[in-house]
Amino acid sequence: MKEKFFGARDRWWDFDPLLIKCTRFVPQGKVLDLGLGKDGRNALFFSMLGYEVDGVDIDESAVKQSLERAKDLGVTINAQVADISTADIGCGGYSIVLAMYMWQYFSRETSERIITKMKNALSVGGVAYVAVFALGDICFDRAKNDPDFKLVGPNTYRAEKGQWWGCQTSSKQTYVHSFTKEDLLSLFSDFELLHCSESVDMDIDHGKPHHHNVLIYIGRKCP
Repeated sequence: MKEKFFGARDRWWDFDPLLIKCTRFVPQGKVLDLGLGKDGRNALFFSMLGYEVDGVDIDESAVKQSLERAKDLGVTINAQVADISTADIGCGGYSIVLAMYMWQYFSRETSERIITKMKNALSVGGVAYVAVFALGDICFDRAKNDPDFKLVGPNTYRAEKGQWWGCQTSSKQTYVHSFTKEDLLSLFSDFELLHCSESVDMDIDHGKPHHHNVLIYIGRKCP
């Protein structure tokens, strides 16, 4: 199975080393991946480690591809097509909730509601893993240079269209928004801080090699 999983390195299967480290302190149990993406790599990774995994994505093709990849690898994930901002993700049942690189498509207000849902969905001792494209990332440069986008708030652009940068959005409006490190530390002030960092990372998963400004927060729910 390991050979199958890592055999397509030039396509999808380069993992965030911090996510791998998380396996050392995440309690065995259920995992929730908010925003599976086209390959479901993070959901599949935890499923291979024996976790029960749920995944959500608004893109039907992303869910289909994730399920097909799981079948090919001989693992099981529970994946559904749903809008992350309105989906019922329950209360207190997960050991880790992942929300990686999907925040830029939501307004600040919606993003804060999703964070509240993440926190409620975690069991005590569970881990929240948040990864966002930080200010200065190329997605913000694209929004700034796109005449359809208007600055509507701090670090927030909006356009009246339902798809952008190859991704479907949850309404006829598209947002490009980012949190700052201070934002995330404040929003998770009631969690135990495990990690928070900003970096410039190379992306070789699609197109020509390019860089992203990345902000990652990891925290544990306190009693």
